[in-house]
Amino acid sequence: ATVGARAGTNLLDAGGATLTDSAIKNSLQLWNEVSGSGRPQDNATNDRFLDTRNTNQPPSWYYTNWAYRTANEFKDAYYLGFSGIPSAGTYGALVTMVDYADASGGPVKQAFTFGTSYGSYASGQKFLRTGTGSSWTTWVKDFSALQPPRLGSSGEILTEGGTAILNTDVLNNNIDGSVLRVPAPVGGAYSFNTSNAAGAIKIMLPAGITDSMVRFYVDVYEYASGYTQTYEIGGYAYNAAGTFSWINCTANGVGEYKAMRPVRFVTDGGRFLVYIGEPTGVFQYPQVRVRDVMVGYSTINEAIWKSGWSVSQQTAAISGPIFFTINKPIAGDAMVGLNTRDQLGNLLSDANLRNEQIGVDAGI
Repeated sequence: ATVGARAGTNLLDAGGATLTDSAIKNSLQLWNEVSGSGRPQDNATNDRFLDTRNTNQPPSWYYTNWAYRTANEFKDAYYLGFSGIPSAGTYGALVTMVDYADASGGPVKQAFTFGTSYGSYASGQKFLRTGTGSSWTTWVKDFSALQPPRLGSSGEILTEGGTAILNTDVLNNNIDGSVLRVPAPVGGAYSFNTSNAAGAIKIMLPAGITDSMVRFYVDVYEYASGYTQTYEIGGYAYNAAGTFSWINCTANGVGEYKAMRPVRFVTDGGRFLVYIGEPTGVFQYPQVRVRDVMVGYSTINEAIWKSGWSVSQQTAAISGPIFFTINKPIAGDAMVGLNTRDQLGNLLSDANLRNEQIGVDAGI
């Protein structure tokens, strides 16, 4: 029929005859006169949300009642089985897509968007699940609507300000209880791929340190000899109005006894340094890594400690003041009574299981 502006004046049937009001009424089959499962307001419109808040129908029900269509429903998250929601009253919109009449056409897909918040569930968050039979998969959060990360020209992830986020930024941003942890400081590695690499290992801590209690590990591997050493190094890096000094320092060592070298705590040119070995000594293909830096008390600044480290070898005599020397770092209490020896190779008794530590005043 041709539809005009006024019912009963210019609506025509297929033969061109004008329709009466009663005929128009019968032809349109008004929705409020339709009953049963075919009622349009129940399951034939996609733009209307049905209030079925207290139900959680299985996928099979949607195959039967909503095949080839999309169901829009107002739901209570409690009845949909969201964990952590103990009672009714958290509402949202449920959209169910039924591509086919059974599972051969794929699973029933549901998306629930929270309209009200509860606990960790925020208004606007969307969750997804699917199903083919009598049960659904677990709800999972939908991240597709989140803003993707900003990428630089080389594919690196950028901050909001446009600065590249380095791997070290992800690893090292860890301050807990006013103590900073830096697992992998930038510049804290050294590799010398030759035998008889001359000189002591020189570790220069970052600039800008003021009154920091610091502890870190240094791992050393020597290929030619097969020796490995791990040094646990700690001390108080003190800056008194530009006068730098080390206080209450210690060094423990774990590894082959013959491979352990002396550890010295030095300052030079406004920097804090640690030397391992002798300037006149050698290492065999040394591979060195500083790791697991712990900083407390003062200068607890991730930007300072995550980079600015330097590891090298030095054959020249140590020029700065040497505040502490641990001649032969040995294992601590974990090795008591087993194989801890002094610098002459003698087994130490329990009473003497202490690191040899000589405090040396500046200039001596």
